[in-house]
Amino acid sequence: MRYTGLYLFGFALLAAGVLLALWKLGVLAMLGSFWTAVVVIALLGIGIMVAVMNATARRTIEIDRT
Repeated sequence: MRYTGLYLFGFALLAAGVLLALWKLGVLAMLGSFWTAVVVIALLGIGIMVAVMNATARRTIEIDRT
C-alpha cells in the first residue's frame, strides 16, 4: 500500500496525456463533453482497480517438510 498513491498519480498523468493527445487530434471535439467525462471516470476507475490489485501484500509461505 506504500506506492498506491504514487501509482495513481502516474496513472492520472498518463490519462491526462492521452486525453490531451486526443484533444489535439480533434477526437474529443467529435465525442462531446459528456462522453469525454465518461471516459475520464472509466480510466480513473481502472487505475484505482489496478493500483489496489497490485498493492496487495504478497507473502511467501515456507513449509518445512522434515
